[in-house]
Amino acid sequence: AMLMLLLSPIASGAETDPDTRDDPTVTLEQVEATGTATGLKPEDATTTGPWGNRRILDTPYSITVLRDELIESVSAQNLDQLFQLAPQVQAGQSQDINNIAQATLRGFNVARAYLNGVQNNSLGMSVFVEEIGQLEIFNGLSGFLFGPSPVGGVINYQLKRPTGDNLRSVTIGNYGGQQYFVHADLGGTVDSQGRFRYRLNLLKQDGDTPIDDQQLERGMVSASMAWDP
Repeated sequence: AMLMLLLSPIASGAETDPDTRDDPTVTLEQVEATGTATGLKPEDATTTGPWGNRRILDTPYSITVLRDELIESVSAQNLDQLFQLAPQVQAGQSQDINNIAQATLRGFNVARAYLNGVQNNSLGMSVFVEEIGQLEIFNGLSGFLFGPSPVGGVINYQLKRPTGDNLRSVTIGNYGGQQYFVHADLGGTVDSQGRFRYRLNLLKQDGDTPIDDQQLERGMVSASMAWDP
């Protein structure tokens, strides 16, 4: 059922000034709005090919970027759930099958993806949501930027990078049924000068899923190191 409320002007007995009756000019007061960015919508991406980290607004392309803050906040179990945050991507076979994700852009299957800007042989194979620092989706013809590549677009996985800040994050939860998991995200510096940095992600998941007679086990160790001379 739909409820509609119609508002009609109520006539009043006030008289209109004859001098302003036919004047269509309306003067509005100046309003100043201030605020802070949420940080969930970055301004640049690495999927701009030879343009490097050019601002997304300065490129004539449709680019969607999912940052690590957003990825962690939704607690996605696999890439299928992460693709749901990008309406231009249609997920196919679930990544829970052989750890291979399938995605479609503009009606074309994305047979290959990029990992840290380097073309990967398959889409999402051996890539875990827990190790992704940024997901970039280039929607549209990409041959001009990347050479021979999928017609529908490009998907680039930027893995988590070493950090100079001490990072100690441990997440324990349940994806449903008996699917308990524990994920540790660790990072920081080794030396006192902060030149040697690292990032370590550990994952263990096992148990019965909400689907009858289905069990899923996942395990991951992802490490990266950086040294500044």
